[in-house]
Amino acid sequence: MPLRYGDFQEVIVRHFECDQVDDTGDSASKLYNAYLQGEFDGMDEREIEETILSMIHGLRTRAGCAIPGEIAAGADDEAQILTRSLREKILEETKQIRDAIESRRFFVLYQPIFTFPPAARQGEERWQSQGEEPWHPVMVEALGRLADDVDMSAFRMCTFLHRKQRLGEYTQIILPQALDALQNSRNGASLSVNITEQDLLFTMDGKDFADLVCEAVQMRGLLPRKVVFELLEWSERITQDPKCAQMMRKLQRNKHRLAIDDVGSDADFKKIEELLRQGVPMDIVKIDRQVLQDYIVSGDESFFRRIMEIGHVMEFLGTETMIIAQGIEDRASFFQILDLHRKFREEGLPGFHGFQGYYLQKPGPHFLQDRHFPN
Repeated sequence: MPLRYGDFQEVIVRHFECDQVDDTGDSASKLYNAYLQGEFDGMDEREIEETILSMIHGLRTRAGCAIPGEIAAGADDEAQILTRSLREKILEETKQIRDAIESRRFFVLYQPIFTFPPAARQGEERWQSQGEEPWHPVMVEALGRLADDVDMSAFRMCTFLHRKQRLGEYTQIILPQALDALQNSRNGASLSVNITEQDLLFTMDGKDFADLVCEAVQMRGLLPRKVVFELLEWSERITQDPKCAQMMRKLQRNKHRLAIDDVGSDADFKKIEELLRQGVPMDIVKIDRQVLQDYIVSGDESFFRRIMEIGHVMEFLGTETMIIAQGIEDRASFFQILDLHRKFREEGLPGFHGFQGYYLQKPGPHFLQDRHFPN
């Protein structure tokens, strides 16, 4: 089983003497996020245990909790057992990832991005009366996973590969599988593949990333426009290294489209502006799921409107930018984003060109089925 938030919370609660749920919950989140970001990768047993205890010590101090002497002295057996158990799980998981990478045991899951069916555009009542109407997928996102026996989130896997400078190699394993699936599909949807700066700077046999992609696409007789490359939001170097911008311009000259993932902050807007300044307009902007969740709670449309403004600017510059809403996880969020879409359209704004989320369809092993319905 992969490590979960609860594994870290159990250790935190045992080490803390605080009763406040907020204190222990916030501290467990910090420790869990450190694990997700790969801070333990490459450490040995002693280093992992010392790092966990050091982080707990700092978190306890900031939370105003006493640090009982018996823990420091090693008398608290349960706290020690839990800490060492966590350490062993981290080491085992790291070994599983490394073994899977070395044996190239990857596979691909696919999640569609849809436009709304006509009945859904007319409101919830008509949608409920015509719930058998199939959806139209405009794009399918390829999500790489480690082998079946390694239960690992995509974020955790990509973080590990990124820190090990192995993402470029990983993409060259995943990409042919995804292109084969696109080649065998007959429904007209495009394929989206996640990349980072390591992919843009990757070379093999004297060929750069764009050349490798061009060769693979031409070999399968695919239209380059049908293959989209999605920039992961945590790839800061993408906007900082001129070679990255050069490679992105080459991909666009080859008729590929570029998307930026999880746009949800002022920093993300700055990335888009910087890429535009470097001659790399984004063809597709995917809005972070948290933006939708915040809108459901607050009703604040301002961030969505800023995205719509980007669409107008790109259109003025000659690029027809698609705007994708992510994080549609239930019926309520589906109809709230639908109402917002209709409102924007009535105001002459672009609205949303595509929608993605577990309510619509979860990632699965097949590129697309013949007909598509919500889960």
